[in-house]
Amino acid sequence: MQLVSEYVKYYKQMYKNRISNTVIMEKKLARQNCQVRVIMNPLSDKTFEAQITGLLGSDVLCEILKSSIEGIGIFKRPESDFMSRRLKELVFEFEY
Repeated sequence: MQLVSEYVKYYKQMYKNRISNTVIMEKKLARQNCQVRVIMNPLSDKTFEAQITGLLGSDVLCEILKSSIEGIGIFKRPESDFMSRRLKELVFEFEY
């Protein structure tokens, strides 16, 4: 599952088309039986902030953390939040 990279790719396409308004995406995760909403706010020409909300299972958290480590995004919340099994909101800052 490439949750975060899908959103990054989608945002880049939107930005390329000169649509710089806040982008809201929703994705239903059948395996998790939950909905994830991503709100992306442009911060500059090369960065944007993504707020990921929803009940996130541990596999989704792992994917997001992995993407963050690989440099797709910078995790802006305290690391201790990863200790809990489920989060309601994640905030990332992406650079491309």
